[in-house]
Order: sequence, then C-alpha cells, then structure tokens
Amino acid sequence: MADAAVTIAIWGSCVTRDIFEEVPSPEIRLRYHARSSWVSQASPSGDEPVAVPTGTGFAERTVREDLTKAIVPQLVGQPPETVIFDLIDERFDLAMIRQRAYSLNDYYGRLGLEQAMRDRAGAVSEFRDDAREDLFAGAVATLAPTLLTVLPRTKFVLHVAWYTARSADASYRFYSSAPNHVAWCNERLAHHYAVLIDHFGDRLHLLEPDRATCLVSDPGHRWGLAHFHYVPEYYRQAAAQLSMIRSGPLQAGRPRYPLAPTRSESGAVAASLPPVPGPPMGAGPGGSAQLAPTSSQLAPAAPESLSTSGSEGTVNSVAKPSSSAERRRLAPAVWKRVSRSFAKWLGRSGTRW
Repeated sequence: MADAAVTIAIWGSCVTRDIFEEVPSPEIRLRYHARSSWVSQASPSGDEPVAVPTGTGFAERTVREDLTKAIVPQLVGQPPETVIFDLIDERFDLAMIRQRAYSLNDYYGRLGLEQAMRDRAGAVSEFRDDAREDLFAGAVATLAPTLLTVLPRTKFVLHVAWYTARSADASYRFYSSAPNHVAWCNERLAHHYAVLIDHFGDRLHLLEPDRATCLVSDPGHRWGLAHFHYVPEYYRQAAAQLSMIRSGPLQAGRPRYPLAPTRSESGAVAASLPPVPGPPMGAGPGGSAQLAPTSSQLAPAAPESLSTSGSEGTVNSVAKPSSSAERRRLAPAVWKRVSRSFAKWLGRSGTRW
C-alpha cells in the first residue's frame, strides 16, 4: 500500500542509491540528494551566480539543490524515517563565489554552467587541497546541530564507503597511479568520517560491508568500472546491515572511528606517498559520476587474491585516526586566505532553519 511506505533520504552518491537498485524494497520511498558537498550546503542561500535550472531532470535538480542550498531544508521540512550519508561526492572541486561555496559537479558542465562558475570564482579548491579538511569540519559543525535538533526521531546512518583499486575481473586493472590515488582519497575520507562521528555521536549508525570480500570494483557494474562501483555482494551486505539498523534502537551506542583500508583491503600503496591525480572525472548513464579510465588505462593484469591476511591489520579497525597534518599538501595561498574567511563565516552563521 502506498500510504504504508516509509521514507529514506540519501545525502550522498550512487554508492548508496545502488543499494536500493541491487536489493529493491517496495515499501521504501527514496529521496535522493547528490553531487553537493557539506561545505556547499553550509553556505548561505541566495545571490546565485548563474541562472538556477528549472527542469525536472536529475541534472537540473542536483545543480539546483547545490546552487540554492536546498538539501538540509528539504530534510528538516519533510522528516524521513532514516537519513543515510555518504561522502563520495565530496570529491568535486569547490568554487568560492561571494563567500559562498559551490560543488562543481559534472552536471554543471553538462548544463553549460561550469565555465561561468569557474570564471566567477575567487578561488577553486580540489578535493586534495589541505583546506578541505577544515572547511568540511566547519560545515559539519554548522549543520549537525540543526539535523540532530529538528529530527529527534530520525535515524542517521553513515555509509562508510571507500575507494578501491581491486577489480573483480583479473583481466582488467585501473590506471597505473590508481593505488596512490586510492590510498590518498581513503585517508581524506577517514578524516571526514571522524568529523561526522564527533558531531553526531551515538545518533550516528555506521554501515560498512566486509572489506575482504566486498571492497572490490566490478567491471560489469551498470555504470562501468570505477573506484566506488562495487561487486553485487557489497550492496547485499549493505542492505542487510541497513535493515538491522532500521529495526534497532535510535542510538547506535559508543562511536567507533574507521581507519582507512589497508593495502590488501583496497589494493592501495602506503598512504604516505604523495597524492597522484586520478584520471578525468566522467559520468555514467543515469547520473552516476565516476573516475573514468580511458581504454588504454584498462589493461590485462595479473590475478590478485581478494583475501586479507597477515600483519597489515584487521577489517574495520576502530581506533580514532591520528592527525593528518604531516601528509597534507599545501593549498594555493589564495584559497587558504578565502577558506579562513569562510571558516569565520561558518563559525558565526549558526542555525538557519
């Protein structure tokens, strides 16, 4: 029955949406918000630098929600049973325009708006700029109190998703710098996950499929090979965990802090190596952005064991990550100046809903 449906909201990416594609649940009404950083959504609304798209397609909706900062107001305006966060879409460049941040996702380009946004930006920050850690922390500090206060009975779930350089098909492998890229991105994600856990505390449930068997990319995935397009078992385990969370208590209990995957878990080299840029950002059909290797970057590879063992650590380590200052790269000076100004604004803004 339609009126018996429950609402689950996703603020994340195809990584989480694909759980419901792989394991359909007719009783669930899904609301999907994607392609917009927490930093963007913590910015003030109004004074949009380009015309706001009015169409009903996925591209128009995601750009509109990013430009108008609409995600959190929609969450609190129509409270869902469960909100699932994932942070894969923090990977997009951030443009700072008149003290507002915008996520330059691939749909700005598809709608012919990206160049205008970049031209108007006082600064643009890539995911690997060190300023992104402080900006993300400031954004979460601004938005989390609103979500926790206005949604007292909603369950919050963090989908602890990671990049992987492991392929389920030994005939294919990622581009040559993928292991470095994966290791670095996972360290940044570990920092961001810890920030969310710090602010949501025992209201935040963690969802993470088994790394040994599931943290594997699938060349046969409906959106193609990407660092976060996983084998079917990943989504089945995620669906089972989500079902347990939904049927359990509101509080998750004592928080734990996931460590970034080990080399054997993600196919990555030591994370202390300097970051190496990945291939150009692309997008699969239906609105799933992906890291898109060219055909020359997909080459036969030696078979690789998908099991983990030895002294590299256990799956789902729970210690809090140490400071990442020693492994950060310096951001451009102009972005550092702008980010300090924006961080001050975040501290003054308070709750807006």
